[in-house]
Amino acid sequence: MTHLRLIVVSIFTAALLALPGSALAARAHVASAQNVTASLTTTGKGLKKRFRLKILVDGTTAYDQIVKSPACPPGCTTIGLGTSDEPLRAVALQHFGVPDVILGLYSGGAHCCYVDQVYRLDPSTNRFIKTEHDFLDAGARIVDLNGDHNYEFLSADARISNAGFTDFADSPPPLQIFSFSHNAFHDITRQFPNRLSADAAKWLRAFHRHYGNGRGLIAAWAADEDLLGRPGLVKSELAGALKAGHLRVPASFGGPSPAKFVTQLQALLRRLGYTH
Repeated sequence: MTHLRLIVVSIFTAALLALPGSALAARAHVASAQNVTASLTTTGKGLKKRFRLKILVDGTTAYDQIVKSPACPPGCTTIGLGTSDEPLRAVALQHFGVPDVILGLYSGGAHCCYVDQVYRLDPSTNRFIKTEHDFLDAGARIVDLNGDHNYEFLSADARISNAGFTDFADSPPPLQIFSFSHNAFHDITRQFPNRLSADAAKWLRAFHRHYGNGRGLIAAWAADEDLLGRPGLVKSELAGALKAGHLRVPASFGGPSPAKFVTQLQALLRRLGYTH
């Protein structure tokens, strides 16, 4: 998933460089669903360039502001949502709800950061409220995983990848899934045990093929297994790998010793709520 988003960034950046300034300034993104229409346009040039989001409900303006995010002051770059090259989407994240507007942003910088902003209509004021989540390196896809017309944000936990146990390229993020309700993102990964089991099996198979630098793989596996309620299995597998000498990494990659890795990984998973 991370690699997919990075490819999208590269394609998007190349497209920007190929556009003349006047064409870039004039380009607008539009998304609509039912009675909601959203448009994203640019304002200003150079360092003063910003994006402006306007949302109409039944043709009446309900939101019209410059896009801002604490993840990337003074301004972000827009980025395609999931596998799409469009940064703007209108869809009711909750069945029978008024369509929400979702905007994909990219902060730039090494290993950072994909931010999705959700704009939801407040019926008491007929105005849209913005809520955002920083998906770090992983990004997210907006999908209906249950087929119930309620949408989830399918992502992965890049906090595990960024822990520094080995090089980043060999530190895949474990599965992470969010729902959106009451103007907040909610981690519901535990509600998908079959997906967790498949994710865990994938990382464990990969670990057994890469003992020379596999601690990032077993870290992702441990996270999945902890969410499945199997901390005893995690402890046993880590102890066995440590005893067999399978938790070493190339000296040039740095990171803690094998024994410290086990201790630090278990502490990290407790701190992040994977286990208690």
